[in-house]
Amino acid sequence: MEKHKALQKLSNGYYILTALKPADELKTRDKDYIAAGIINWASQVSFDPLQIAVSVQEDSHINETIDYSGNFTLHVLSQKQLSLIEKFSEDSEITDDRINGVPYAVKDGMIGLKETLASIDCNLSDSVRCGDHTLHIGEVINSHVLEDETPLTTNERPSSYQGEK
Repeated sequence: MEKHKALQKLSNGYYILTALKPADELKTRDKDYIAAGIINWASQVSFDPLQIAVSVQEDSHINETIDYSGNFTLHVLSQKQLSLIEKFSEDSEITDDRINGVPYAVKDGMIGLKETLASIDCNLSDSVRCGDHTLHIGEVINSHVLEDETPLTTNERPSSYQGEK
């Protein structure tokens, strides 16, 4: 579509978004509920308080889990981590210590992937429905830089993941 060409010139990246609803807060599960997936719309939106916004497809499990848990973690990918896009573009397979084959840890109710460029833990401040997505605004409560590499942008988009309909 012609109107998408200019939008594709915006500086966007590839991110893995995770959310966790602990089992002790759920009535129908005896295990933590974890959701994880790829997004490519994220931005800092405030200095005081320090906040970011992430846009999540309306029917995504991540969207629902953020709504229930009230928090999320944004994981920034490096150019070396292009393969993680494929791993997190479909439904997640979760074992005791891995999500889609990637090691993770739970700390303070947040999911931390161990192989990403950086991570930003947020408490949910607000959510706004925007067409077929939900814009979640989160106050940054913690962040980590795990590698010193160049972030992966949508300019390096793999042909199998277009991120548009």
